[in-house]
Formats: sequence, C-alpha cells, structure tokens
Amino acid sequence: MNHALVTVASSHFSTASAVCWTVVIPTCAAERLRASQRLWLAFRESEPAARRALYETRQGTMDAPMQASDAVNLIRDRALELEGNVAVLAIEP
Repeated sequence: MNHALVTVASSHFSTASAVCWTVVIPTCAAERLRASQRLWLAFRESEPAARRALYETRQGTMDAPMQASDAVNLIRDRALELEGNVAVLAIEP
C-alpha cells in the first residue's frame, strides 16, 4: 500500500501559538482528503452569495458584523475539523 505525507499547520484562533503535524496516511486517503478540501473550497467561494442574499432581507445595524462573523466562523470551523482529523491520524495505532 502506498502512503503519502500530509502536513497541516494550524494557528489556534484563541492563542498565538502555531502547531504543525506531519502524518503518514494511505495515498487513497490523502487523495480523498485533497478532493474533499477542493470541494469545500468551492463551497467556501459560493457561500458569500447565499449569505448576502440572506442578509439583504435585513437592515439592522448588527447585520454587517453578523455577516462578517459568519464568514470567519465558516473558515474557523473547517480548520478545526481538519486539525482534529490530523490529530487523530497522528495517534500511533
């Protein structure tokens, strides 16, 4: 079975520290992870239009900060998900 090295650098949102993992995973898993990330990137690019459509129906003073917060949370949540996956993979079997 072929294996691939996957390196993930993470900067925690709550601290200034950065963490870096390098794990070896089967090539097929690395390819699936890469494909998943590319699909997520396409989702991330299309999500602002949907969010704008939602917030255009409102006119409050908090709508702009809420929209910005939603954008940050989307990326933060994906980063934390990937970080958790890599942390699990780094555990010795």
